[in-house]
Amino acid sequence: MSDDQPTSRIRERLAGETVVVEVSGEVDALAAPRLISYLDSLTTRDRPDVVLDLRRVTFLDCSGLTALVRARNRALARSGRVRLVCDDPFTLRTLRVTRLAGHFTILPDASEFRLG
Repeated sequence: MSDDQPTSRIRERLAGETVVVEVSGEVDALAAPRLISYLDSLTTRDRPDVVLDLRRVTFLDCSGLTALVRARNRALARSGRVRLVCDDPFTLRTLRVTRLAGHFTILPDASEFRLG
């Protein structure tokens, strides 16, 4: 893969009214714009309910954090929510150190979001 190609993947599935977005790979300056665009499309409707499954994310930089915060803010402005599924110690530490962990509901797994 060339250095200018995003190294993350995005998959979506529905669990009732909740959109579960599985993100994998690196969420960095190359991948974040695509993720932002994707999440913007999910947070345009009233009361969006988005769960971002980050368990397969291998790297998250400030661009990735920006994507998460932007999605959260857009959802809140429309009376919705964005929750995170994360069990990776490095990603959790990044969220804590940047003081973002307190702004998201962080779930240890996505078992409650079965296909519906």
